[in-house]
Amino acid sequence: MDPQQHVLGNLAHARWRVNFIRNLLQAHRTSPWKGTQEWQARHAEMLHQLASAEDEVKLCEQSVKALEPTLEDGQVLLPEGESIMETTDHGITTRSTAND
Repeated sequence: MDPQQHVLGNLAHARWRVNFIRNLLQAHRTSPWKGTQEWQARHAEMLHQLASAEDEVKLCEQSVKALEPTLEDGQVLLPEGESIMETTDHGITTRSTAND
């Protein structure tokens, strides 16, 4: 598997996990047992899980950035052997990739 695809998959899953835990917390806050010791313990556990999940997103984002090549503004990275073709039709410029 392509390392970049693997890292992007990890990032997508980490973001999904954050959203899932946030939704659980939202539902948990409407519980009729709010304020009990059990509720408070579960709430603290869920907040800890959310913080861990948010940390995982940050780590995944750093991994994605580490794999991305450094490009200056306006530069585009193309696969080897490809170039950008520009065509203008009625004042509209279209850019597409073409094999050399």
